Amino acid sequence: MSSNLSKTPFAKSATAILGIERRSRPTAVSLVTRFAALKAACPDGVDVYFDNTSGSITDTVYNNLAIGARCVVCGTASISVWDPLPTGPRVERTLLVKRARIQGLYVFDFEDQWGAAQKDLCQWFEEGKLNYREDILDGLEHAPGSIQRLYDGENQGKLLIEI
Repeated sequence: MSSNLSKTPFAKSATAILGIERRSRPTAVSLVTRFAALKAACPDGVDVYFDNTSGSITDTVYNNLAIGARCVVCGTASISVWDPLPTGPRVERTLLVKRARIQGLYVFDFEDQWGAAQKDLCQWFEEGKLNYREDILDGLEHAPGSIQRLYDGENQGKLLIEI
C-alpha cells in the first residue's frame, strides 16, 4: 500500500500489489473502502506486513491479518505527536484470534552488521538490483517544513536536504 495515489506506480513496481489513497484524517467511508480493497487483494488475509509508517494503513492491515501473520514495525512516520500518546484501535483481540506476532525492528540493534550491509547494498546498487527514489530539497531553508512533508506523505522517496 502507498500513502497516496501518486506513489502507487512506484509501489507496484517495487512488487507491492495494492495502492490506496490515504487521507490525513480517514473517514469511515475511506476506511471501509480501504478494507474492502485490501480484502479483495488478500482474501485469505495478510501474512507478512512490514510497517514503517503506522497510522490508519496499519489499522486497516491489522483488521485483515491471516492466521499466524507476522508484522514488523520499523517506524511510525505517520504519527507526528507522541505526547500525549495517540489512541487508536486495540489490536490485542486480533493478535489473539489470528495468532499473529508483532515485532519491532530497531536498526541500531544491528550496528555491528552495518559494514557488511553497506558492502552488499553497494554491490546491489551497482548491479541495478535496488529500486529506490530520493526526494531532494535544495537548501537548508527547506528543513523546517520537511518533516511535515513526511507526516503528510508528500515525499516521493527518501527525503534529503541538499546544502
